[in-house]
Amino acid sequence: MKNWLLEAYPSPGNKSIRQVIRLSVGVGLFIGLFLIIFRPFGLPRSNDPWTILCILGYGLITCLSMIGFLYLLPKRFAKAFKDMEWNLWKAIIHQAILIFVIAFGNYFYSYLIFPNFPLDLQSFSYLTLGTFALGVIPSSFFISIDLLRSKFQYAKESDSLNALDEKVEESNEIPLNFQSDYDEPDVRCLLSEFLFAESDANYVSIFTRKEEQVERQIIRSSLKKIVEYISPFEGIMKTHRSYVVNLNEVERFTGNAQGFTLHFHNASPQAKVSRSFTKEVKKYFTNRP
Repeated sequence: MKNWLLEAYPSPGNKSIRQVIRLSVGVGLFIGLFLIIFRPFGLPRSNDPWTILCILGYGLITCLSMIGFLYLLPKRFAKAFKDMEWNLWKAIIHQAILIFVIAFGNYFYSYLIFPNFPLDLQSFSYLTLGTFALGVIPSSFFISIDLLRSKFQYAKESDSLNALDEKVEESNEIPLNFQSDYDEPDVRCLLSEFLFAESDANYVSIFTRKEEQVERQIIRSSLKKIVEYISPFEGIMKTHRSYVVNLNEVERFTGNAQGFTLHFHNASPQAKVSRSFTKEVKKYFTNRP
């Protein structure tokens, strides 16, 4: 059970605003129509336009809350929604908090639009339980579908990329010099020795292989500067917001719900490919001679 909850899961930070709006509007409409048809939780039975519009307002609260939690929050607190650290357990907690926020919004919305709606703990508890009862079904459905779809997609695509990856012998002995922003030693290596760079806040780790030994050296810099310096070389590509990789040195691929993992020959460090960079990486290996 513990291993299942810690299984990799796509971070909400990977979703585009278009995906989030489409999902949020769809769920909001579902909630609104469900409440209009079945009128649970003591909702008025009247079918006059004002009552229908007021009930649809619960769907709007759901829609706006989802946009906030699935797009605005991950953008504002990007570090907390790191793709590599996101798992199923975090996704469940994230959804539970989202449903609670929707319940909170529903409670005060009910107080504002319905006369004599009681503002007390009992009413809040009742409405919160009702929101959870209604929200847990679509939440569980979308989490399960997203997990299964992502696992199947990336596992299948990693197999196809492994088939394409006939390693190219590089004759480029181009010297590289990764400069630090402060008075610290620079990192020097050959292009053929460079594996990948990984950023963490204001620092970048440079992974190189020299005489079959993988070395990690840290400089104070930004990944943006590293990308600008090294991306003109053939096979060097940004694969994740935190990684830039020498794709010529990739030996094999594995996939999970978060995307691809790139493995290098006789090297335990691994690099990541996030959803937004998947097409570019696939295109490189497909078109490579």
